[in-house]
Amino acid sequence: MERNTNLVALATEVQRQFDTRKDYVAPAPAIHLDAAVPIDGGTNPPKPGRELTVRLNGDAAYGITPFAHKQIAEHVEIPARYYERMRSEAPALLAENVNEWLRREPDTKRMLRTLDGNVRAFVSPKFHPLDNYDLLESVLPTFRDIGAVIKQAQLTETHIYIVATLASLRTDVPGSRRVGDIVEGGVIISNSEVGDGTLYARGYLNFLFCTNGMVRSDANFKRYHVGKAVEADADIREILSDEAQRADTKAIFLKLRDVTRALFDATAFRAYVKRVGDTTQDAIEAAKVERVVDLTIKELALPEARKAGILTELIKSADLSRYGLVNAITFQTHDEADAETAIELERAGGKLIDLPETAWKRIADGREATKKEIQAEAVMAAGR
Repeated sequence: MERNTNLVALATEVQRQFDTRKDYVAPAPAIHLDAAVPIDGGTNPPKPGRELTVRLNGDAAYGITPFAHKQIAEHVEIPARYYERMRSEAPALLAENVNEWLRREPDTKRMLRTLDGNVRAFVSPKFHPLDNYDLLESVLPTFRDIGAVIKQAQLTETHIYIVATLASLRTDVPGSRRVGDIVEGGVIISNSEVGDGTLYARGYLNFLFCTNGMVRSDANFKRYHVGKAVEADADIREILSDEAQRADTKAIFLKLRDVTRALFDATAFRAYVKRVGDTTQDAIEAAKVERVVDLTIKELALPEARKAGILTELIKSADLSRYGLVNAITFQTHDEADAETAIELERAGGKLIDLPETAWKRIADGREATKKEIQAEAVMAAGR
């Protein structure tokens, strides 16, 4: 599905963020949270994201994004629900708790990534920044050279998503019950500058009949944001990339460029579409449809709230097969405004295609997995 394809606007914002972001490394005791005072000294609460601020050695205060709050909670081991309750009802108590635990870590360092006056990431000093600017510089020329079209260009608080497809890379889905069920091949590239996942490139299928998209479950390229730890003494310091880090970053993005080009290989694309087509033969008994949907939601860790929409679309399509179920899941993106949720639904479709046959047969039978089956299926999935 097409979503926010204004590449010029995205590239402009990525450039701005690259030019203005600042990264710091600091010993934990040098990081201090302050509870904000009411606006104008009155009773009005602070703006969201400013109810708590971070001070680094007494310097200017930075707000904290919701995702950075989550990282801070995980680091000091405060349960998420209690952390959020203190944040909304007793920010001074939360600041006191966090500061106490940070003071007890004199030998621990943290990297703080800041942008627009906010801490957006609270990560290990071993975090290797792989920035979206370098990503675009790596893959956009490749898309241009091969004639790929950008179907999605989305920048969120935690991720960038780029989906590109190639019009010459199209074929019928073998076995599909829908006349004119054409699929178009492409790639999805994602990155998180704040530590919410890896830099990855995966194959992407664009189903032209229903305008659904599906992300292949196998990552052709995946790189964790891990590198050599940045050193710091008793004070904070701004991180400036050195020659060795720049060389390492360049090598990573050169590899990404090569993998991106390879993902448009016609032979590999058709081989995968054949595997997709094979799932059209995996029938679902009409009497077991609801049970199969329940087990699929559990298997793919989808929210229970998705059941009604998936079940309705599956029945309406009259395609009671694993392939029909895949399309019913990915169809849910049509009304989904949140890009990250939509991508997860598209990835769920790919996971269902690549589910081990034993797991699918169990689901089609309407049966829960035994502990032994779960272990065996996990081994099979790891070996793919």
